[in-house]
This record gives sequence, C-alpha cells and structure tokens, in this order.
Amino acid sequence: MEHKNVKEDGEEIVEEESPEVHRNIVVSDLNPPTRDVPIQGRGEVREIGPPFSSLLGAMRPLVAKLNMLLLMDAAQELSSERVKDGMCLLKHDVEKISSYLDDLSEVEDLPATANCWMNEARDMSYDMDDYMDNLLFVWPNPSFVANNIKSTGSLCKLSSHVKTPNTMVNTAAALSEFRMYVQEAIARHQRYDLHSCSTLRRRFVPLGPMLLPTPYEETADIVIDSRMSDFINSLANDGDQQLKVLSVLGSACLGKTTLARVLYNIFGKQYHCRAFIRVSKKMDIKRTFHDILSQLQRHNLAQDSEEIDFIDNIKKYLQNKRYLIILDDVWAASVWDIISHAFPNGSHGSRIITTTQIEEVALACCCYQAEHVFEMKPLDDDHSRKLFFNRLFGSESYCPEQFKEVSNEIIEMCGGLPLAIISIASLLASQPFVLVDLLACIHHSLCFLSPNSTLERTRQVLNVSFSYLPHYLKTCLLYLSMYQEGYKFCKDDLVKQWVVEGFIDTTGGPDIKKVAESYLDELICRRFIQPIHINYNNEVLSYAVHDIVHDLIAHKSEEKKFILAVDYSRKNVSLSHKVRRLSLLFGDARYAKTPPNITMSQVRSLRYFGSFECLPCLTDFKLLRVLNLQLLSLHGNNDPVDLTGISELFQLRYLKIACHVCIKLPNHGLQLLETLDIMDARVTSVPLDIHLPHLLHLSLPIEGNLLDWSVSKGSLGKLNFLEDLSLGPSTPSYVVERSMEAIGSLIEGHASLKTIQVVAHGSGVRGTSKVTILWDCMPPPPLLQKFECSLHSCIIFYRIPKWFTEHGNLCILKISVRELTINCVDILRGLPALTALSLYVQRAPIQRIIFDKAGFSVLKYFKLRFMTGVAWLAFEAFAMPNLWKLKLVFNAIPPMDQHLLYYCNRGTFQRHQRGTAVIGIERMPGLNEITVEFGGAAANVEYASRTFVSNHQSNPKINMQMVGYNSYGDESKKQKKQPVSEILEEPDEYDNALERAADKRSQESSSRLHVFTMEELVSATSNFSKENFLHGNRDINRLGVYKGSFGGNFRPGLGPQEVAVIRYPNHSNRNDCRCLLELEYLRTVHHPHLAKLVGFCVKGNCMMLIYEYTASISLNKFLIGKDSYDYILSIPLLPRLEIAVGAAKGLAFLHEADKPLVHGHFRASCVLIYPNYLAKLLGFRLVKESKRRYEKAMMKDVYNFGVVLLALLAGRPPIDTRYLSRKRYLLKWSRPYLRREDKLYRIMDPGLKGQYSARAAWGAATIAHRCLNRVPYDLAKRAHLDNKLHRMR
Repeated sequence: MEHKNVKEDGEEIVEEESPEVHRNIVVSDLNPPTRDVPIQGRGEVREIGPPFSSLLGAMRPLVAKLNMLLLMDAAQELSSERVKDGMCLLKHDVEKISSYLDDLSEVEDLPATANCWMNEARDMSYDMDDYMDNLLFVWPNPSFVANNIKSTGSLCKLSSHVKTPNTMVNTAAALSEFRMYVQEAIARHQRYDLHSCSTLRRRFVPLGPMLLPTPYEETADIVIDSRMSDFINSLANDGDQQLKVLSVLGSACLGKTTLARVLYNIFGKQYHCRAFIRVSKKMDIKRTFHDILSQLQRHNLAQDSEEIDFIDNIKKYLQNKRYLIILDDVWAASVWDIISHAFPNGSHGSRIITTTQIEEVALACCCYQAEHVFEMKPLDDDHSRKLFFNRLFGSESYCPEQFKEVSNEIIEMCGGLPLAIISIASLLASQPFVLVDLLACIHHSLCFLSPNSTLERTRQVLNVSFSYLPHYLKTCLLYLSMYQEGYKFCKDDLVKQWVVEGFIDTTGGPDIKKVAESYLDELICRRFIQPIHINYNNEVLSYAVHDIVHDLIAHKSEEKKFILAVDYSRKNVSLSHKVRRLSLLFGDARYAKTPPNITMSQVRSLRYFGSFECLPCLTDFKLLRVLNLQLLSLHGNNDPVDLTGISELFQLRYLKIACHVCIKLPNHGLQLLETLDIMDARVTSVPLDIHLPHLLHLSLPIEGNLLDWSVSKGSLGKLNFLEDLSLGPSTPSYVVERSMEAIGSLIEGHASLKTIQVVAHGSGVRGTSKVTILWDCMPPPPLLQKFECSLHSCIIFYRIPKWFTEHGNLCILKISVRELTINCVDILRGLPALTALSLYVQRAPIQRIIFDKAGFSVLKYFKLRFMTGVAWLAFEAFAMPNLWKLKLVFNAIPPMDQHLLYYCNRGTFQRHQRGTAVIGIERMPGLNEITVEFGGAAANVEYASRTFVSNHQSNPKINMQMVGYNSYGDESKKQKKQPVSEILEEPDEYDNALERAADKRSQESSSRLHVFTMEELVSATSNFSKENFLHGNRDINRLGVYKGSFGGNFRPGLGPQEVAVIRYPNHSNRNDCRCLLELEYLRTVHHPHLAKLVGFCVKGNCMMLIYEYTASISLNKFLIGKDSYDYILSIPLLPRLEIAVGAAKGLAFLHEADKPLVHGHFRASCVLIYPNYLAKLLGFRLVKESKRRYEKAMMKDVYNFGVVLLALLAGRPPIDTRYLSRKRYLLKWSRPYLRREDKLYRIMDPGLKGQYSARAAWGAATIAHRCLNRVPYDLAKRAHLDNKLHRMR
C-alpha cells in the first residue's frame, strides 16, 4: 500500500490509498474532521495573485509603484521628508483598503452598499494608478490631471500645482489629496458598517490551491443515450445519395452543439470537405458566408464581397463534391432560406445538419419532413448520474458512499441539463480535495434554482460555478466580454492581451506565457470556454464562449464596472462616465457614435469593430494600453485612414489593426509597445523613423516597404527583445525574395527570438509566386523554439538549413523543401527537443530514406508530404519511440504502368518490383494513428494503396485516404475528392494543394526519367552514324549531338518519337546519387521554349542525355546546308527575330529559375526550330560551382546569344569555312559595322534583298552589340521583343 506525504499549513498529512475507491482518489482525515477526496494525477498546485483584477482594481500595482517611488527617492535623494512621509502614509492606507476589498470578495451575497463602496474603491485605485504612471513615465499636463483624477471637486486645483517634475511641493500636495480621498473611503467603510458583512455567508475556500486541469476531452461532456445512439446509427447507415438536411431541436443548454460537434468529428472524414458554422441570434450574413468558404478552402478570404458573390463561390466550390455542413444555433427560417442557396443539390451523399431551439425553424430546414428532426430532451436520472460521476470520479462506482446522497441531490437539482451538470462536476473536479462541506455549500446555493426555464436554471448554475472561481480566473474570464457573442478567440492573441493588461502573475518566476495558457486550460476545465480547434498534442488553438456564459460575464463586467461593451444592436444600455475598458461593437452601422458621457481619457483598453468613418478620435484616449481595431469600409471609400494620432498614446503596449483599407501609421512615439500586429492591414505610409525598443511580438505582411522599415537602422532593426515574428505572404516573387533577404538579416543570431512563422494569409495566396531560398550560412537564433514556414506562404527552402543543428530548443518545425536527402534527415534527427514535424517535399527523393532508432526521441507528430512522386521510405522497428501520429501524403503518384526507379547504396539503380512495398513501417509501439493519403487517378490510387505500404501487425491499422475518386456510392463516377479538414489536428493550410484535381495533373510531372541502356541508344541512332550526327564533334572524347528515333512498342510509357542524344564525355560517376537528383530536377523544368528531357544513359565515364526532337530542325541547318555551304536561309527578318525572341525567353527562364540553371553550350545548333518558327533550346544544366562561376556561365550564355542573333541577321554561321584559303569569323568581320546604323546594311543577309525593317534590324543589332560586349542585359525584358518588332513592321 502506497503512502504519500502532503504538507498543508505546516502539518504533515499521510495519504493512504484505499482499495475501495478509484486509484486517483484518497480518503483522509483532516482537521476540522471532515471526509475529503483529493483528486490526484492532475499536475502541481500553486497560488496566483495577478497585479490587476476585477476585484482589487489597480490596488496591487499602485502599492508596487509607491514602493518604486520610495526606492528611487532613496537612491537619488530627490524628495523632501514631507513627500516621503506622504508616500508612506498613502501606501499604508491603500494596503488597508486592499485588505477590505479582499475580505468583502469572500462574501457570497453582498448588500448594495458594499457593492457600491467596492466600485468606488476600485475607481479610486485606477485614478491614483493613472497619476503614478504619469509621475513615473510621462509628467502629466494640467488638463490631463484635472480631467482624470476627479471630474469635479477640489482635486481640480492640482492642475495649477503641477508645473515641472522638480516641484516637490506639488507632488506632496497631490499625494496629500490622494490620501484624503483614501481616508474618506476608509471612513465610509466604517460608516456603512461593512465589517459586519464578515458574518454573512462566505464563499467556500478550498484547503489548497487549484489543481492544474486535465486535457480536454469533448466526449466527456456528453452521454449518448439510446435515442442519440439510434440517431447516430441512422446517419451512419443512411445510403441515400441525395442531399439531405437534418435538424437537431431542443431548448437551450440541452447539448445540441455538443452532439453536433460529436457528429462532425465522427463522420467528417468521410466527406470531401466540411464546415462547422456558428450562426447565433445576432448573425452577420456576410460573416457567415465568409466563415463557410474559409473553412472549406482552408485559407483566409476578403470579407468585402457581396452576399451573392459568396453564394456563387460556395456553390461553385461544392459542386460535384460530398460535403458536410453543420449550422449551429439557427434562429430564424428566413436565415436558413438565405444560407441554403449556397448549397448545391447532388447525388453524392452530402449532408447538412442544423441545430435550433425553435420547432418551426427545424421543420423549415428539413422541408417540413418531421422524420428528419431529432428532438433533444433532458437527460434521465441514470444518464445524468453517469455524466456527473464520469467527469468527477471516472465512474459512479469510484464515488465514496458518503458523497453519493448529496451528489444525487445536486444532480437532481440540475434537472437533466448537460451544461449545468458538467459545470458543477467540473467545479468539483478542479478542487484539490472534494469535501463534504464543499458539496453542502454547492447544494445550498442550488436550492433556489428556477423550476421552469431551462435557460434560467442553467444560468443560475453557471453563476454558482462562477462564484467558486479563483479571482485571477474571474478577471480573465470577464475580459472575454470585450468581444461579441460567437467570437472565436485565438489563443496566442488572447494571451498577449492578458499579459499586457496585467492579469497574469509571475511571482514564482515561471514563463508568463505558460502561466496565461494554464489559465485558459483551467477555464476550459471548468467549461466556461469551449475549444474550437485542437491540434495533434491535444493543445487548444482557438476558443469560443457559449452564449449563456457570454451573457453572464457581460452582466458581471457591467456590474463591477470592469468592462463596458457598447453594442449598437442593443438598446437601453446603462452607461457610466468612468470606463476603464471599452468595447465598441458597431458592426455595419453607418452612423453609430460613441456615447458622449464616457470620459475617453480614462479608458485603458479599447476594442473597436465597425466602420472607420465611425471610429472615435484616438487622441482622446490618453491612457490607452490596449488598442484593437477591426475596421470596415462600408461606403467604398478608398482614402487611407490616418492613424498617426496613435503616437500620442504614450502608455500603449498592444496594437492590433485589421482592415481592408489603407492605413497611415505614426513615425514616432509608441516607446512602450510590446505587441504590433498589422498582418491584416494595408499600410500606405512607411514610418521609417519609428523606434520600438520594447517590442516582443511582431506580425507583418511581407511587403517591400514594411520589410525595409523592419530592418532600417534606428528602427525595428534593433529589436533586442523580439520573441515572436509572424509574416504573411506577398504575391510578386521579387517582393518575397527581397523580403526574405531582409528577414534573414533581421533574425540572424537574434538572442531573444523564440518563434518564426511565415504563414499563408489573405485572398491572394493561391496566385502567389514561389520563391526558393537557402539560408544555410545564417547565424541561428539560439532560443528558437518554433519555426513554421507554410507551403502556401510561397517560401520553399532548397533543403533543411544547416543551422538547425544548433537548435537544442526547437520543438515545432514546419517547413517546405525542394528535396529531401539523407543529410536533411540527419539534421532533423539531431534536434533533441523536436516534438512536432511537418515536412513538405516538392519532389520525392530517388534514394531510400531510412528512419531508424537514432534521434527523434521526443517526436509526437510527424507529417511527411511529397508533392510529386512516391518516396522509398523505411521506418525501422522502435524508431521514433514517442510518436503518436504519423501522416504520409503523396499528392501525385505515377501511373500503374510506370516503373519506379530508385538509387541504391551500391552506386546503381533498381526498378521497383510490382507487388513489393515502397513504404515499410515496422513496429512502432507509441503510435496511435497512421494516415496515408494518395492522389492520382482512381486505378493508380487503388493500386498504390494495396501495394505501396506495408505495416507491422502490431501497429494501428492504417487510415488510407484516396484523393482522386469518390469511394462512396458508384465508384465508376470518378470525380475530384478533396482532403478532409482535421479539427483534431493543427489547422493546416497546406492541405489545400490536394484540391487540385489529380486527374488533371500531367503524367509527365509525376513520371520519373527513363533510364536507357547503351544498346537501346545504339539502335535508336543507327550506331551513332554520320547520317544522324547533328553537331559538335564525332570524336568519342568530345561533346556531340545525334538524332535518334524510338518505335511505337519500344517501351511502356514512351511513345514513338524522335529524340536528340547529347554525349557528355569525361563524366565522373563518383557521385551518381547527386547527379541523378540533378537530372530529376532538370526533368521538372518545363517551358514552351525548352526541349523536354526524356531520359539518360550512363556508360563508363560517358553520360548521354536524351531530349525530345520531334518535328524540328536545328537553327544550324538553317544557317548552312547539310553537305554544302550555300546560303539557304531565305525567310524574312521578322521570323528570324521571332526565333531569337524564343531563344531569349528560354535563356531568361533558365537564368531566373529558383536553382542556378544555365545553358552552358548555347549555339545555333542547340536551337531547335519547330513549325511556325517556335524555338526551343536543347540542353541545359545546373551550376554546382560558386556564385561567381554561375555569374560567369550566365554571361557566357548572354555572349553566345549575341553571336546567334548576329548570325540570324547576317545569314551565315559564326565560323564560315566556305573559303578554301582561310576561315572567316563572323564577329571579327562584322564588329566595325555594328556600331553604325548607316553601315548596318553591310552585315545584313544578302538573301533578304533589302526587304526588311531598318528599325527592327538596328534594334536587334544593338542588342547583339550589348551582348557581345558583355554589357549586363536583362534577357527577360527581351521576352516582349516580338510585340515590339511587330509594331515596327
């Protein structure tokens, strides 16, 4: 029998495990003698006291600031004894009032006079704190002090006293005035006899601090009775392929939303796409449509579209798809009539499920088919007890006998309402000890519940549960009333606001962000907030508040004067002139105004949601610390919004701006700003001179001007304390490329940076250009913990950066790379703290990738996605010992008849044998889930799913998802199947790449290179005969090009065609793997003016590359005859220049590619001419040398292009051997005439007979001259030369 020692109030308590109770429950004897049950295994215990709270106002920070002033004065000896005495006395009085507030907060039902006194004391604390802030940071001006200390009364005379900071007499007078008002408050406390309130019923205080919460499980909030089970089974077994609408009907708080969420999670992955939408009573129809489309397409969209546009887009997206839509809390049939227009009919088995409290609405949604309506009812006694005891003890059988009677009475009082039952059970489960006294207190509080209304009964239960919250949780929960009903909170954003507001206590020295996140976990555990998105690690990423909870906290906030929310849709809102936190929810109101009686200079936090035309003057909010603006443009006004007045908000620490109009930011001030989030804003004016020395969190769109601002000297470039950097994409590739260079210089070696995110954002994501970066030599940020660079952010790395090896703290990595090599895997396995890895690979590697027992010791989640091809993967036994979830995705697999070729360690290549597995997963004991997705044609996907993957029998069964056809109903109806969104996984914007139809992908992009044998090429080129020789040198040790042809039955997947075979002698095969990887890359390079690489052959030290050559002839054949030297180029000048333009486009594409590509051997014989004078370049290569070599190779291409262009003008080859006496060199002969337009006719081809445009000829000659003189020239600009030449004609 185990014993555990617990210290409580200096006494040692021995806990003894009892065999009669659950293993997590211990019954102990305490003093006073009561029976209790500690709930163990839930984490460590702690006490927390935040600086600011809804209970004490600003009392705690006020005491701290008085201490600070005393310490500063003692060190610098600035104040007189009178000032010191005044501060000491004021501090003593403030501490006394603080203790009074503490005492009154423990009383359950306070009289009205006590509540009034507490509000006055909190207001006074804020007034004094405001003055102290300005005393410490910015000396107040007279009008500021007069308006903020007391709007009327004797303190106004302070305005004449405060002149300069050196006037200690004025400071003493101000402190004396403050003390007078504090003493008046103390006197009122005694006059009202508030000490007697201590005899009233007090709030129950547990014998220890609250336990840390358990991980959230949604299934713990619902009990499936027989009626629900029948309903779920009917959905599972429903084979009807027509669109069907079902409704869940029931009064408030019966668990309709929870049931809908369970259905969503159970059946969601059976559909191509799905969405869970909260409609609510105050519905914004545009916002609803926006939410539907964003969940379906998995990325953010512009909200300024019209309703009809949203409907058309949704209907177009859902056409021919099997979809699941949940519409939660529909309040009117008219709302359903509008929304339903967005959902197309079809025969794919789509389902729409609505929840509502109104029977008429439920019937209207189901077209008045009553059999499609499921009515929720309160739980019966058995299921109520099951829900309560499962949440509290794990099972009713583990509940001690002494608790059962009072517990059953509490359950009966809850009336079978799931939210009420789970709320009380969660309250008890969060306590360190379940005491009989606590159960008795709760029982007494529930005795007066409303017997009729389920809504009112649940509200009263929640009020009881709220009263037992620790004060720090009450404060954080009340803050959520700043937002409208149905709002979804992002965890990171909410945590930043709580920290800035001073709601988080870090007295013990823990990470302040982790403490704030633990507050959220506790509120989830108490069921006051609901998780929306949960990731692989059971970590909640976003939240929502139930409507009834929102009503409760809004009422509490208004009662305590903690927050004033002005909702334009609500009438008769009681307003106070003293407001500390203000929420203006104007929505799409066009003429809304801020209530005039509010003293805006006292507001500390402002959230504004509405039109920018209705935005109040920000300079009036002198003390603002938190500013959250969500601006709408309702009148089509595109003029920029001037927000430069923000610079006067000296206390501002949090600034977030989201808008669809341009904004102008200040260029000075904001010295205390800690969070700057303008990811969703468009900035028209760049504040180059602004300096933000205390910035911790920065979110920006990737725009050239903003990134110039971020790294400019004296600006954001000196962000010594920056911890989080989030960036959104920009469409032009040159902007992204330049911006990433700026970002690299910003983050390299940064001592404080912990998070880097480059995310997909906005409506222009899908058209964004891709940019490939290296970042190999960048000094790493030593504290980096999270690095996320999404695929849709358009940033692709060549490979895993080497500096990742120096990150012992990196725990989350999401990255897209061009290629995955063994070296990349070695870098990843060397990260000791890596727990989540999402790896996106553009091309599947040809070498085998092995994950063995080395490294990845703490990895829990691994997603590996290949955009093309199928990789040869091996997960050896006991690899990744702590991995929970493995997900493998292959966007495009090769056709069934395509042989896969892989590189072996022996330096050879081998074909994949049909029927053998390419992906092997040995025993991995920690795995809970394995998912494999294939994309492609239906037959190929089925074949791949059966043969490509082998899984050890002890592992979980593979969840095989096929992207390419509809596996429901008639499989002969092939269609695009979309990937499912995973609500229990991190929101993964990359999954949208699968939305492209697999059957529309060309097989060329997914097939591998053909590997030819020497015998096959000898047969195709007639033994490399003279007749098939194209150009170069026939010497076997020199480069040469031959023509060849393959018959119709030559090889599966290779049709009859002519090819060009380029022989590269002196090829070293010491690194065949790298060479083959380069060839694989060259195969993927496609352009209208580049010949396609078909395959290769390696024989000894000779490599041959095979290119397409169908229906073409080399430019060299136009310049000289096959066996004679007669001129045969008799075509006009403009077609010749069209050939030159095509060649220039091909070279420009190579030089601008994401990898260093050049031609290397550009000459007339490498330009293939197709019908209609279409030019394609034959042969190109990767540059493996240094950047200097790469630049030289590009200049060589440009020089050779000038030679070819000159040959086209002159109609003769660069080296003319017609003359028996000597060779004639075109360059040497023509150079004197290139500089003079009047002599150009001497160069021009006599075969043109003077019939050409002199202007076009001179323009082409000028380009040739620049190229031949190695003048840097942008070939890309010549890509539009054809249009110019046609205009010249």
